Amino acid sequence: MFVTKYFLIGKVSIASSWVALIFSFILAYSVVRWKYGKSSADLLSDAIFYFIIVWKLSVVLTDFKTVIQFPLSIIYFHGGTTGVLLGIIAAAVKVFWEIKRKQLTNPQMMGLLLGTVWILSMYQVFIVLVNEGPVLIRFMTGIVFSVFGLVILLFIKQFENLPYQLMMLMVVLHLFMSALQPAGLIQTPMFVAISLGIVLAMLVYFQEKNDVEAMH
Repeated sequence: MFVTKYFLIGKVSIASSWVALIFSFILAYSVVRWKYGKSSADLLSDAIFYFIIVWKLSVVLTDFKTVIQFPLSIIYFHGGTTGVLLGIIAAAVKVFWEIKRKQLTNPQMMGLLLGTVWILSMYQVFIVLVNEGPVLIRFMTGIVFSVFGLVILLFIKQFENLPYQLMMLMVVLHLFMSALQPAGLIQTPMFVAISLGIVLAMLVYFQEKNDVEAMH
């Protein structure tokens, strides 16, 4: 279990997990735009936007009493694991709407998959760099996810016909690394990786179904 640190920005204390999310979002957007262009990066950024908004506002559902008593708490808190799930669903609905509204290209969908891999990988790298925990586990986690992100970036073209295998590889890697950590498998990053793997597999399926229908 890594011990969360806080960054003091002005008079506001921000958890390292929030900083890690921003860091990973920016890096993911950058590599997707470089590899697949603006339209693919824009699809990823739209999904990220919907995730953040729902994730932050979900505190109204998970801790309504506190929000009513202290309205500004909505700025500093979020809905936890429940909020993460709701955020993922919101992002998935946004992408699904784009699939139904217009035909997404293969580069756009692959950009979304690449961006997801990088968000999850770079989040883990940042967390182990700034938080406290067993040195060996932190080192292994940082190296494994850094190498994984780089390898997927360099060989993403080879996965364009293997999107399901890419998502499965991402989930298996998170399972393996979570099993090595003191907290075990039951932790939010593992939950997020599995949820995203399932959601993205469904979105790829709907995209492929749309492609087939468009050919008839």
